[in-house]
Amino acid sequence: MKRERNGIFKGNAAVLCRQLLGDKVISNWDDFLTDCTRERAEVAGVRLLPCARMRHGRRPIYAIDDVMDFARLVADSSSDFGRMPIKPFVVEVDDRLPYVYNIVDRCGRLIDPKKL
Repeated sequence: MKRERNGIFKGNAAVLCRQLLGDKVISNWDDFLTDCTRERAEVAGVRLLPCARMRHGRRPIYAIDDVMDFARLVADSSSDFGRMPIKPFVVEVDDRLPYVYNIVDRCGRLIDPKKL
């Protein structure tokens, strides 16, 4: 069923989420929305997905009412959310090379760029 909805781009949806929920739940809302689209992230069992995307540039579009419902569900689920901890991981780098040549695998080991 086709219907018209008020939509906003991902950056504006991230700003709206930050305004409604603050950064106690998520510190980087833009990255969180990207991870939600890839089905890698959720908060309190709730995931915010875009309702459409632009034809050119493939920019995701979020319905404002979906963003508001998401914020309400997350806020109602629990009030004791803490900031998600930042978990550092070990990465092997060669300080003589620029960062674009310091390519690592999933374990953080340096890969020779010539072997890619």
